[in-house]
Amino acid sequence: MKKALQFLVLVAVLMISFTHDAEAQKRKSSRDVDEYFDDRGSFKDRLWYGADVTLNFFSVPGGNAFNAGIAPMVGYKITDNFSVGPRVEILYRGERYDINTGTDLKFNSTNYGIGLFTRLKIFQQYFLHAEYQTLNNEVGYEVDFVNNKVLTSRSWGDHFYIGGGYGASGGGVGFQISILWDVLQEFTSSNLPIQYRMGINYKF
Repeated sequence: MKKALQFLVLVAVLMISFTHDAEAQKRKSSRDVDEYFDDRGSFKDRLWYGADVTLNFFSVPGGNAFNAGIAPMVGYKITDNFSVGPRVEILYRGERYDINTGTDLKFNSTNYGIGLFTRLKIFQQYFLHAEYQTLNNEVGYEVDFVNNKVLTSRSWGDHFYIGGGYGASGGGVGFQISILWDVLQEFTSSNLPIQYRMGINYKF
């Protein structure tokens, strides 16, 4: 059910963007359309590049955790304002558990994921962002008090982010910041499924 929901949301975003572009194209003459496609350039000319730095904090049973990582991305400009592309992420995860012994028990891991994003520019340098990501995550599920260590398991998890941000480039190197909401994560008073990203881009 969750995968079906995220797929429908992604399709809706794509359909809205394509519909907007299609209506704009209908208002052009045949000659204007030909010139539009002639000016687009090669596949390489339509690419832009970026890399985000991720930092977020959240709660886990019996403790708290944080993620810090880097995520390179490549976007293809279907139009000047609308792009799609892949995003790869490598995350360092740190967890801390309170075991009532006067010393917190710590656990660290390295995780990785891959995703597909869509991005729509609005008002020049602002953008809307939607992204599906699957992440291979190692998490602690129990504390072994005999050996004083955290027992862990590794599994794939789905995430679907929606949000927006600001990206300045001017055709060269620029920066981008975004705030995204993970709609597949539970929202509680101790867990805010919000992800803050900062990074750089090129030719955005």
